[in-house]
Amino acid sequence: MKKLILFVGLVPLFLASFFIRIDAKENAQISVYSDNFLEKNYDRVELATKVEKMIMDYYNIEDIFEDLYPSYFGGMYISDDAENLIIQVVEKHIPNKETEEYDFYNTLIKMDDSIKIEFVENSFNELNEINNNISNIINKSRNYKSQLNGLYIDVMNNSITVEVEEDSNLTKEKIIGEVYASQDKDKKETKKNILKLSFTTKAETFENMKPGQKAKMGSNLCSMGFRTKLNGKVGFMTAGHCVSGISNLDIKYGTKRMVQFANNEKNDYAFIETSSGYIPLNDIADPKTNYTYLAVLTNSCPVITVNMAIAKDGYTTKYTTGKITGLNQTINYTSGITIKGLVKSTCKADHGDSGGIVFIPRKDSSGGSLPIGIISGGNSTSMSFTHIDNLPIELQSNRY
Repeated sequence: MKKLILFVGLVPLFLASFFIRIDAKENAQISVYSDNFLEKNYDRVELATKVEKMIMDYYNIEDIFEDLYPSYFGGMYISDDAENLIIQVVEKHIPNKETEEYDFYNTLIKMDDSIKIEFVENSFNELNEINNNISNIINKSRNYKSQLNGLYIDVMNNSITVEVEEDSNLTKEKIIGEVYASQDKDKKETKKNILKLSFTTKAETFENMKPGQKAKMGSNLCSMGFRTKLNGKVGFMTAGHCVSGISNLDIKYGTKRMVQFANNEKNDYAFIETSSGYIPLNDIADPKTNYTYLAVLTNSCPVITVNMAIAKDGYTTKYTTGKITGLNQTINYTSGITIKGLVKSTCKADHGDSGGIVFIPRKDSSGGSLPIGIISGGNSTSMSFTHIDNLPIELQSNRY
């Protein structure tokens, strides 16, 4: 497993002034996907995973947000009804029909009847390059740090969505001007159309043994992710910011053994080695219908595909559903911390959900819903998480 935030703050009194609580009535209205829809959704997820692997193998791609994809590839996403996997293609970059690369391209787009082609203007490489460049600018400018709340690759719209404060004076021209400071005027004018501005409130950092169950770390109230082992020792995953700066003496469940949480870095996770008094399980804390436990599949992880249906379980807002909306997300939190390489979704979440489990809900004979990430942060309209594929391989392969 390979690729992707921050639902805990370090100072409770500081967070109180930024607290956004989701109305309980709103949570009660969140729909649970039908079994038929989820079966189709999972079929598309499996197909997207196969497509991604074929591309990565053929073009020797190791890091999906740093290495180059073929110039004809714009991205892919699942249709709203989950009937189709949409592969975006930049028509002018389709390989010459006389080449071996065209044979690969033709095989790729015709490998399944549910694949549909959508022609787009921008390649995934172009989107990714601009997205990464803007992300790198954030911490170089106090003005950008205060006004720019985040950004992500908006695959369905073949663009970059830049989230800014409502009173921000940032414009597409200013932002793209920073990216291409030394480039000619025509290029800046062309590239600015890739950007879409969205006015948002700043994402929050939240304080904060079943997946989604309460896990209090010192003064931080968080949630448990999933169980796994490190160096043969049993434990569970949670968000890195839940235990960053917390003494092991204040972690009643056991001992923190690995923590990833740093400003302007990727990912937010931690492994807690549990003491003998705590036994982590795979049963979801707040199950819905038939989606009651997590599958233990450690040899593969589905590709994070835009518009795929997902669910999450966290201590505060419990089981909620949503869809993936953005990749390679950078977020500026109210605490001043910037985290990169995340996945953006429409799931609902709030304080105390940090570290909880993100999964693909499914009913399957091979066993349970598929875990794909650890809740990190967000606000009242979205949730972001670290993808399991971004964890060290031992934490992935030793799930049990």
